[in-house]
Amino acid sequence: MKKLYRMILVALCAIMGLSVVGCSNDPGTPKETATPEVTAEPTPEPTPVIEYTWKDLEAESTEIAVAKLKPTIIGRVITSATSYTFNYSSGGVEFGFTGTSLSVDFNKCGAWVAVYVDDMEEIVINATEKGLVQVVGGLSADQIHCVRIQKRSESNAGQMIIKTVKIDDGAKFYVKEYKSQRKRIEVLGDSIACGYGNISGLITKTTDSYLEEEDGTQTFATMLADYYQADLCVCCISGIGVGNSKNSPWPILPSYKMDGNKKHDFTKDIPDLLIIELGQNDFACGNTGDEFIEYAHQLVDFIRGNYPDVPIIWYYGIMGEALFDQIDTVVKSYNDAGDKNIYFLKTHMDENEPLGGAGHPSVTTMRRMTNELVEFISKTLNW
Repeated sequence: MKKLYRMILVALCAIMGLSVVGCSNDPGTPKETATPEVTAEPTPEPTPVIEYTWKDLEAESTEIAVAKLKPTIIGRVITSATSYTFNYSSGGVEFGFTGTSLSVDFNKCGAWVAVYVDDMEEIVINATEKGLVQVVGGLSADQIHCVRIQKRSESNAGQMIIKTVKIDDGAKFYVKEYKSQRKRIEVLGDSIACGYGNISGLITKTTDSYLEEEDGTQTFATMLADYYQADLCVCCISGIGVGNSKNSPWPILPSYKMDGNKKHDFTKDIPDLLIIELGQNDFACGNTGDEFIEYAHQLVDFIRGNYPDVPIIWYYGIMGEALFDQIDTVVKSYNDAGDKNIYFLKTHMDENEPLGGAGHPSVTTMRRMTNELVEFISKTLNW
């Protein structure tokens, strides 16, 4: 299987001069992976590391259904008595364990999965096998290892299902308990937020190979969450729009309201920041005038009805600037009505950066996007 290196935090550190903070027992230890140089504007100092301790989950067995284990959940999840199901890119679980190996039953779901263990390189799995599959082995037996299991492929390519996890006999499961409250970031987006084509300059849609060339754990959303050590919830669908889109006359709002066939509970996990990264597919389908503005108001009104005080940043322009005026109009209408907590951050494609698949931003561009957002958020929201 083709192995792809984890570059998110190291690359961001190369730009911003940060320490690596992530799934590690030593959050301040930087990696030594070489990364391309990217010109970027100065950014604020990194946020202080949020300390944590490991809590023993007191699992009844070393082979246990993930729903019984109750690890930390990343993003939206559909739960059952026997499994966790994730639709969106970067969704998954995080937990600690002792022992030398970890195996996972993905229920032969077919999703592309990214597994991050301590400071090791990204482990890439196409979850097509039945039953428990060893995802990592040969670890030190005398320490707690941190693992994140995240959906790498986009929602249009199916779900990631986690049924059971297994560790060595006599080993234990753990979960992080943070000593201070972490922020939570929510992102509504399209293929850009999915990471479509971000690790390849060529997408061949005649086969499924494009799924190998996208990584939903290496996007501006995941990098931003890593920078602020924040929880992240991503609701992103390739081809989606504010109004109609490439897939059908299909706005994002109906999907945003649901978790599978159940209504999403907006009273739980309220974010500290919501980012809207939408508009490119509206322009591609000609939804550029009053219809766009109407659908945009419907989306923001719904968000405001559930999150009245949460800052909203509409972030647009990385694949085209055609809707700058329309988004300006929408945001200004809320500002003029007294809602000063909604902002429009404009971005652009840089011809000097490598291009991802089908004209999408590469990981290099994702780093710059993260840099832009960090600077804006730190200054505007005083994070």
